[in-house]
Amino acid sequence: MKNSNNRLRATPILLLTCLVWGLAFVFQIKSSELIPPLIFNGLRFTVGALSMIPVAFLFEKQKKPVSVEAPEMHGATHSVKAILRYGFISGAFLCIASGLQQYGCTFTQSAGLSGFLCGIYPLLTPLASFVAFRRKPSAGVFFGLFLAIGGLSLLTLFGLSSSGNTGTETDWMWLGIPLLIGAAFFFAMQMVSVDYAVERVNCLWFSFAQFAVCAVLSLLLGLVFEYNGITIAGKQAITAFTWRGVFEGIDGILYCGICSVGIGYTLQTVGQKMTDANYAAVIFNAEAVFAAIGGVLFGTDHINVIGYVGCALILSGIVLSEMLPVRSGADRPAP
Repeated sequence: MKNSNNRLRATPILLLTCLVWGLAFVFQIKSSELIPPLIFNGLRFTVGALSMIPVAFLFEKQKKPVSVEAPEMHGATHSVKAILRYGFISGAFLCIASGLQQYGCTFTQSAGLSGFLCGIYPLLTPLASFVAFRRKPSAGVFFGLFLAIGGLSLLTLFGLSSSGNTGTETDWMWLGIPLLIGAAFFFAMQMVSVDYAVERVNCLWFSFAQFAVCAVLSLLLGLVFEYNGITIAGKQAITAFTWRGVFEGIDGILYCGICSVGIGYTLQTVGQKMTDANYAAVIFNAEAVFAAIGGVLFGTDHINVIGYVGCALILSGIVLSEMLPVRSGADRPAP
């Protein structure tokens, strides 16, 4: 059962996930000048999937081996069919979400703005969870979301400015914003699908499956539509694929592959197994804070006093959602 004690254990795991993901925005923006978005995602999710294989075998060494037939049992199963089924669904959502996100980062060239706009998925996750599984969010989640979204608004609307590093920001900012909002919607769907899957299949092999699906879909789409670059209104909007770009952007591929994908999404899966998607959504508001901090440290953004107030509100929302009592049955899966 996902109770309060499990929430205490899940909180630091989910916060570490936010740190890893937030800093990844800086590498994503840097890589956007070198590698087309979908091909970049395909490469980083390939690295992430490969990094999961030794980890999965290490943790499963003394457990029951993977079987082809799904046993009739409660809790997680090692069924290959079940893992592939849930992995494909989550991987497809992840492909769409990460693709829209990378295009948004390419067009906005701001780690903080990208982190905020993708950060609205906590607003959508409780609604998606209620519609899909009839899980009613607790009062603590609502109050926490209220503070966290207010903090996000202060941070990005009044407390954050982008210094940019190319002409992309002024040319394509208008196009990046709706793409990032679209990414938030599909990240909410991915969160709900993960919340459903971790109740039923092995977390580590499920993570590997969704990464592999996302990698294959991203590479196929990228090679078809991005190989020669993309031109919009006579201007080069997306760079063409070159092996030189891959070599120059290898640091972004490795960080986003090993840390953001391999570590980050696996921590998300493990953390959500201990709590519900609604509470996890509140915690994930902190991702925008770390994205803004990363943007400041690496010179793409600047935070003023109002921005720091927004950061404080986000963290307050996280604490409040954890301290307020949980409504009976709010965190239990629907029968």
